[in-house]
Amino acid sequence: MSYNVEFPMIKGRKTDVVKDAGVDYSSRLTDDYVGVLNRISKSLGAVANMGIYADITNITGCTMLKVSTCEHYLTVTVSSAESPKKTLTKSHNVSSVEEANLDMFAGDESSEGILDGTIENHRCDPTVVCEHCNGSGKCDTCDGNGKKECHICHGDKECHHCNGEGYTECYYCNGTGDCPSCDGTGWSNTVCPDCDGRGKVKDEDTGRIRNCTTCDGHGVLPCSDCATSSSRLEHRPGKCKVCDGKGDLKCTYCGGSGKCQECNGKGTVRCKTCNSSGKCLECKGTGKLKCPRCEGSGWYQTYMTYMATHVMKDNKWVSNTDYGKALDKATGRVVFSGRNKKWKKKDVLEYDHSDRFRAAVASAFGGDARVFDIFAAEHEKTVKKRNGIRYCSEAEATVVPAVRIDFMLEHVPHSMVIMGTNGVVVHDTLPGKLEQYHVGLFRRIGMQFNRNKRHMEYIKLAAYIMQTDGRSPEESRLMNAFVRSLGYSNRKTKHLMTEMERFDASMDYNTLREEIPHLLKTKRVLAFAWQCMLRDGLVSEREETLWQQLAAEFGISEAEQATLRRHAEKSALLTDEALVEEYLRC
Repeated sequence: MSYNVEFPMIKGRKTDVVKDAGVDYSSRLTDDYVGVLNRISKSLGAVANMGIYADITNITGCTMLKVSTCEHYLTVTVSSAESPKKTLTKSHNVSSVEEANLDMFAGDESSEGILDGTIENHRCDPTVVCEHCNGSGKCDTCDGNGKKECHICHGDKECHHCNGEGYTECYYCNGTGDCPSCDGTGWSNTVCPDCDGRGKVKDEDTGRIRNCTTCDGHGVLPCSDCATSSSRLEHRPGKCKVCDGKGDLKCTYCGGSGKCQECNGKGTVRCKTCNSSGKCLECKGTGKLKCPRCEGSGWYQTYMTYMATHVMKDNKWVSNTDYGKALDKATGRVVFSGRNKKWKKKDVLEYDHSDRFRAAVASAFGGDARVFDIFAAEHEKTVKKRNGIRYCSEAEATVVPAVRIDFMLEHVPHSMVIMGTNGVVVHDTLPGKLEQYHVGLFRRIGMQFNRNKRHMEYIKLAAYIMQTDGRSPEESRLMNAFVRSLGYSNRKTKHLMTEMERFDASMDYNTLREEIPHLLKTKRVLAFAWQCMLRDGLVSEREETLWQQLAAEFGISEAEQATLRRHAEKSALLTDEALVEEYLRC
């Protein structure tokens, strides 16, 4: 088969995969495709044994091509960098992406490295001025003194709580020295319970009047805050019990010394930043640091780095875009697989197998390379639209055989395309039943119940036809197929064949008609009768008469009779089992 870019398209298409299609794509014989239609009809949801009833009008074959490609692209980004010391050496001596072997960028999805041809060595001062002390070597906190002003007294050396006096105002008496409870009198306002506030009491022994010993003649009780005895005023009555009447207390912060406790009255404290050394901790007092650029080696290197990304882009191409989805499902013969091109450097090919690729495809099309040239041109257009450096190109080319079958089914045109070794079928909407043989619902139900009777009636009709002009081996085979399908034992089968001997030329049509009443309800009896008559290759006058009598039962035209005869002739292509099932179908 040859390449055909004008392979006709099917309208209202549907796609199915029928693995047992059994297509011989090299054949153009109608009988071969009758069998194909019979085999695939059930899988397509069409009328069973569709090939029997279809009138094939045209068979067109071609070879299609589908190509799966994978293009490898590299995206490389270059940037400048540097490192201390002289640790890097030149090995590949690559100074730019254009000079590099692309293999160094390929591999994983992303990679990075150095273009070692760009490595340059530079001298450098191994030291730099210390930025912390600006080269002075002094501690920037204490300015090299090792000491700094006390942050508590700010250099005045005095305790900030007592202002250097060593004493603070008594918190209890507010500095007055008097007891705040009795205002310094030593007595409370509570009436003495013993003298009822008179200050005098009568002595029970002498009867004389004397001062009350409880309140000492004051009529009120002593102040409980500044007196420790109810009978005698002790502890300096009227004086503050906290400061003992002095009005001030020793400073709790400095212990009465008046000195700042943080600096011990010196006004300065040791510098914690430099641990009192006065030296800059970063440079240890030298004023210089190791150069970060060369890490004190006196050398640094500059170079270019790369970041490479490896991207793979898959693409599919078919020779006939109208059948793209079907071709994607179809299997065929792989004529080329592997790397087609590989680039050693940017825009520099390492190898190019395009000629081998082209020759392999052309060979599958009888030396015609047009289809490959079309693919190559369209593929290059796609490639040019993508960014990046081409690294390699992989391809797998598969040739897919295809055939288009155009046929008439009950005067309605239909088409289908079968492609691939796995039988991908693209077809239009196919009927699930034939109006020619269609019977009503209730009759179909009755025919289903009478299946066994119809089975026997087919055997009777076959016996009658075969015995009117002598039975041939071909006629016997058809009849035996129906007998075998009954599943009778040998004894019962022999008895049945003996009984069928009465269906010979001596039986008239009316008697035969009474023997096959259920067959006369479907036009399939006409196709069956004609197939039986054709088995020996010759239709006798008596058989022709019988045909006309059966056709008259249905009142069909000569044109329909011709159609039914064609159906019968093609039924001979069915297996014995399929043939029995076809005629017994409601």
